[in-house]
Amino acid sequence: MRVDQARRLRELEVENTRLKKIVADLSLDNSILKEAVRGKLLSPAKKSRGVQHVCERQGISQRRACQALHQPRSTQRHVLTTPDDEERSVDRIGDYR
Repeated sequence: MRVDQARRLRELEVENTRLKKIVADLSLDNSILKEAVRGKLLSPAKKSRGVQHVCERQGISQRRACQALHQPRSTQRHVLTTPDDEERSVDRIGDYR
């Protein structure tokens, strides 16, 4: 084998490795979407539940699941808190009806 043929073979091997990685990533994304989608994931709450479900079922990282489901990680990690006076405010609104 000549030097130029060996160089070309090495370039093709590198390209083949790169393409295999792309196919593997796309296959994983496809698998994540199939696992998570039981309807439309429009609200952040539904996306959050979808991310949790996929992480538990497929054993992937939260980062990867968020990336595949287009869920910002900051939204995923946000803990919803309700103010202490929320119930009283809702009750007062109901009194005016």
